[in-house]
Amino acid sequence: MKKSVFLLLVFVVLSNIPAYAESSDIILSPGGNIIALSVANEWKKDLANLSVSVGMADIPDGLDINVTPSMLSIRNDKSLKKKIFLEITVNDETATEAFDIPVIFSDSFGNSWEHVIPVSITSEVPTQNSLAQNFPNPFNPTTTIQFSLADKSNVRLYVYNSLGQLVTTLLHETRSPGMHSVVWDGKDENGLKVSSGIYFYHMETETFSNTKRMMIIE
Repeated sequence: MKKSVFLLLVFVVLSNIPAYAESSDIILSPGGNIIALSVANEWKKDLANLSVSVGMADIPDGLDINVTPSMLSIRNDKSLKKKIFLEITVNDETATEAFDIPVIFSDSFGNSWEHVIPVSITSEVPTQNSLAQNFPNPFNPTTTIQFSLADKSNVRLYVYNSLGQLVTTLLHETRSPGMHSVVWDGKDENGLKVSSGIYFYHMETETFSNTKRMMIIE
């Protein structure tokens, strides 16, 4: 059963891709793309254990979409916003179709609400290399690191602790031009969970180098 919409959503693209067209569409590039949704509860009571999913029936072939987190609890206070991240991988670089992504919220009583995000795909690749801030941040237990490549490159992505010691190597391989993302599970090279605190991730290619800070919380 559907009720009146109680969720206020504001979305923004976390990348160097143009965020908005005149139609308010979000522009996706080949490779990995991240959309962040800020969700607020405008209903008259707190909402617990809402499941979050994407209606895939009308999504074009060649796209993979993952939602993080898949469950939410939101207090009745629109000033308290929760973040949802849609990780969208465009596998078909020839696709230029415009379409809608329906984000569906459902509770344990069978109620559901839907928010539609209009998007389109461009075949253009990034014009420069870049490294984005990880999300979520602070995080526990996992976080996603996104980067863009203007050319085919050998990419090295490392995590260091606050003493400058190597914690783990997240990536050491050749990647094609476009947007990419890597998930860190908060573990070191031996598969052991690292302690909470400040860490740094460092990306290198033949022509690019950048470092950003992130925080693990308990």
